[in-house]
Amino acid sequence: MTVPENRSTLLWILLSAAAVAFLAAELLRPLALPAFVVIVCGTAWLIARQRRTPAEGAAAGSLQLAALELGDVVAQYESFCDDMDADAVANRTLHRPSLMDGAVDNEDLQDFFFQYRTARRFLNRLPARMAACTDAQQIDKLLTITTQRTMALDEAWRRAYRTAAHLGVDYPALGAPRPLREDHPDGGADDGTDES
Repeated sequence: MTVPENRSTLLWILLSAAAVAFLAAELLRPLALPAFVVIVCGTAWLIARQRRTPAEGAAAGSLQLAALELGDVVAQYESFCDDMDADAVANRTLHRPSLMDGAVDNEDLQDFFFQYRTARRFLNRLPARMAACTDAQQIDKLLTITTQRTMALDEAWRRAYRTAAHLGVDYPALGAPRPLREDHPDGGADDGTDES
């Protein structure tokens, strides 16, 4: 091919491409504006949803700290149940065995067991609830609920710990001993109630 033929072929390719682009634009013009608007609005919505105001960021940080505090109280009880240190084993078997028995007939212990189970479920669901919050007011409401649950569980734990020491090994039970946690070596079942 000579140079003039290359220019001619290049010209035909460019003209063909321009014609196809022109036809595509003309045929898709009715859809171009709505598609553009949908794309721009969707992008703006996603960016706005992911970007938090300083107030929302502060509330979200406070909520994460409150969730950690609630998790710490849950962990205190789980450490009581699982710690294999000799003193811990003696504490739960000789001094406070009722704290391991979900069938104990004591109001303070039953209140703690209920608070503990609902706190675990709440903590499992908290990330999804937090992700669904769209403004600072919703985050603040969730923060208030988390703080209330933390205070209630901490108070119930302290009361149950004292009560279990008072009851000792001879405590009234509602039936056969039953563990409170599914992951406990003895099994255990969740009662299915949910306070959240």
